[in-house]
Amino acid sequence: LHAEWRYARGHRDHVYRAANGTKLSFARYAAGERLRVDGNNLSFVAVAKPTKPTHALLRTWLDDVFSWTNTGALSRDAQRVDMADLRPGDFFVVPGVPYGHTVLVLDMAKDATGRIAVLLGQSFVPAQNVHVLRPNTTSVWFVINKSEQALTTPFWKPFPFASLRRLP
Repeated sequence: LHAEWRYARGHRDHVYRAANGTKLSFARYAAGERLRVDGNNLSFVAVAKPTKPTHALLRTWLDDVFSWTNTGALSRDAQRVDMADLRPGDFFVVPGVPYGHTVLVLDMAKDATGRIAVLLGQSFVPAQNVHVLRPNTTSVWFVINKSEQALTTPFWKPFPFASLRRLP
C-alpha cells in the first residue's frame, strides 16, 4: 500500500530492504537490473532493457520485494512511533519466524476524554487483498486501552505499543 500511495503521488524513488538488508530499488529495476541469489546473498545483474517506471513495472518489482522482505525487515526499517503520535497509515508489526504479522491503522477517532479508537486492516502472505478487521460482531473500532500497553486483535497475539511503526 505504501508503494502504491507513493507512486500515485508521483514518486519513483521507492526503496525497501530485503530481510538480509539488501536495498531493493525501483530505479535499479527500471534500469534493467534484477535480483540473483549468490550463495547467501542477493546481488544485482543487468539482464533487461532499461524501461520507463510505469505502474505495470512497479507491480512486477513489488512481486520481487514481496519475495525478499518480511515483517522483520519492516520492523527494523520503519520509524518507531509513540502512541501519542499515532495517525492513519501507521502500523503495528510483530516479526516472527516463519511468520510475523502487521495490522494497518486505516483511520482513527478520539473522543472528548482522549480515548482513541482505530479502524484496522490486514492482509496475509503472500500480499493479498486487504480487509477490515472487527474486534467483535457489533463494531469495527478497536478501542485502545493504554493500561494494557498492547493492541489486541482476534487473529494474532497482542501487538505491543512499542511495535507501532511508520514508513516515510
